[in-house]
Amino acid sequence: MTEKNKEGKTKATVSPKPSAPVKVSKSAPIIVKKRDLSPRAIGLEVLARSYLGEMDLEMAKRRALRYENRQISDEEAVLALLTELLRNSEDMQQKAKIMENIAEYQSSIGEDPRPVLREMHKLELNIFKEIGFEKVSITSRKDTCAQCKKKDGMVLSLEEALGTMPLPHPECTKLSHSRARPFCRCRYYGEYIG
Repeated sequence: MTEKNKEGKTKATVSPKPSAPVKVSKSAPIIVKKRDLSPRAIGLEVLARSYLGEMDLEMAKRRALRYENRQISDEEAVLALLTELLRNSEDMQQKAKIMENIAEYQSSIGEDPRPVLREMHKLELNIFKEIGFEKVSITSRKDTCAQCKKKDGMVLSLEEALGTMPLPHPECTKLSHSRARPFCRCRYYGEYIG
């Protein structure tokens, strides 16, 4: 198929192929599965959030070989880079974000992310306390598990939240992909008293 543009020149165009209509009913919802990526690809995705990439990953592996005289895996190199970022960061909110990235990566490679998430939530609660909040609410995402939905909207005093540490939910079943461990994505938000 051809058509003419404004200058009068002939331009080739592709006509769209007619596709068969897709019928979707309430009884058969569409299920979209996130394809499983390799641990390296997931690690590079997580590192990209901190402006690091493949070269940084390879350099971390070379450093371990040169200074520690041992070969390390991609997974270990990703965690080493994120841990180094965490150690060098002075901003508390940035530290919390890096901790979340570490926990997400741990979950994706099959390690338990809850200890890191617990420390991240403790850090967030201390940030709220430093700002002057007295209460926090727990908010879960739309695609959360049933256990986390039960806590959605719960309001606690900061002292109570720091004492009981209800997040990460110990019975969370949210999986990012088939090889992952549960990764609770619930968050605390400061509550204004007014």
